[in-house]
Amino acid sequence: MSSSPSSSTDPWFELANGPHTGKTYRQGKSFLIRKHCPPEPFQVNGHYRDNPRPIADWDLWGARKQYGIDRLEFALAYPPMDDESHQHPSTGNDTVLERSLTITGSKTRRNNDNGSERRGAHVLTCFLDGDATVEYIAKIYDGVDYPGSYQEPDCMTLADMDYSIEACAYRNLQSIPGVGGVLVPAYFGSWTFALDVVDPFAYLGHDHHENPNADADPNGPAAVARQRWVRMILIELVPGECLLDMIERARVPVPSLEPTLRPTTTTNYSVLPPEAFRIRVIRNIIEADITIWWEALLTNHDFHPRNIMVKPDGKVVIIDFNHAQLFEFTTYGDVHPRQREPGHPDALTQPESPIERYWAVPFGSVAAGWVGDLWKHWMPESWVKDPDQATEWLVATFRDDTRFAPLGHDFLNCYFRTKCSPRAQKLLEDLGRKPAGKGAEKKGKEIDI
Repeated sequence: MSSSPSSSTDPWFELANGPHTGKTYRQGKSFLIRKHCPPEPFQVNGHYRDNPRPIADWDLWGARKQYGIDRLEFALAYPPMDDESHQHPSTGNDTVLERSLTITGSKTRRNNDNGSERRGAHVLTCFLDGDATVEYIAKIYDGVDYPGSYQEPDCMTLADMDYSIEACAYRNLQSIPGVGGVLVPAYFGSWTFALDVVDPFAYLGHDHHENPNADADPNGPAAVARQRWVRMILIELVPGECLLDMIERARVPVPSLEPTLRPTTTTNYSVLPPEAFRIRVIRNIIEADITIWWEALLTNHDFHPRNIMVKPDGKVVIIDFNHAQLFEFTTYGDVHPRQREPGHPDALTQPESPIERYWAVPFGSVAAGWVGDLWKHWMPESWVKDPDQATEWLVATFRDDTRFAPLGHDFLNCYFRTKCSPRAQKLLEDLGRKPAGKGAEKKGKEIDI
């Protein structure tokens, strides 16, 4: 169970970890899965439509605090949205077509950069219908394994939200030539399956809500078998290695003299691939990100090394989209340049230049969705010591690339870029910027400089 909060009135503390997690998705276990139509993307205080799920009635648990409610108990009370009886496909005689999925292993990452538990979706290797010669990735959105959050304490809403966004993202990406099965894994659809559970609180009935501290006996005489439904997607098992694993091998902790401070890290470059290979990977990541953003009208918002697979030839595959913004479904927030009317100042007929999108250094561009402080371990050592070298590489690599739109006036002449280093300002002037102090404008977005 999670630790008790300092205030019992705070509504965002996690639901309790019951004895139900960690065993459900073990190696060798099989499920019957059936096709499922995911809901349209939604978010809590995000880009998409508002949460369509029923609001959890916490009074059902009486005086018991939210952090003391078992997640399995909550999942039974608030199942995933949509009725399984109306899903597809069927055989034409009211018999739902099911397939057998067998788990072969786990690729779930449960730790943040600081070592704390992330929880959330399970990422499992599996095969279908007894054919172990072809493996897939099953990404399973089981709310029982989701934490609550400050914005949304309802773990089932968080699971449905991830599923709605990621299933839609993969479905849209799959149909784009050069993207589906190339820059992102091949997608094999969205699915659902039922888990048999024994509700340990069923025999307590209504009295349980009046007496929330009563003990629950899963072997009690009135405990009943029930089913709960779980959503998942099926994608290609991409050959290659996760970029995070490659970086982690090279990270060397440097203990802090102050025990209360988090240790810093340095890089053992000898265990990394050659510098030329790493630079090729950086370029491929940049081009994959821009291609997906432009062709699919999608911003990833979670470019972290754990979400990038690197193939032996340096090509990359992006594997995570539950934080993505699909502009086609955006209700609140930005409009994609391709959605603008011709003549609008923000309209584009070509993708934005990587120089503009990732200025001044690729691994520092929060505006482009690069997340975490691990990127520095992949960059050339000279870039880390002298970030202007990264800027010079960015300009030299993409300044004459006609696939991308010309650099915009606002980017070149933004006032905030007068704060760049002298070398970076000289690069901007070479690209067409007015000399610093002679017309630089105090307008434009204040992003990475």
